[in-house]
Amino acid sequence: ASGRVQSNMTLQIIKANMNVLNNFNHVRNTESYAHDNVILNKNESKLICNHVISLLKFVDEIEMDAEYAF
Repeated sequence: ASGRVQSNMTLQIIKANMNVLNNFNHVRNTESYAHDNVILNKNESKLICNHVISLLKFVDEIEMDAEYAF
């Protein structure tokens, strides 16, 4: 592993989720209330949002740890 991430498993998870983050805007733009769209069902919406939120929280925690390390 490298930098602030210790586990190779963590790196695998992050790399595997790059497409998820890249495609999130498409879902937001075409399947949400952000625009006039056909809305994605509640269960899938929750899965997508919870997954993206979890990834963003992890990144925020790493950044916060890095800021307070100095």
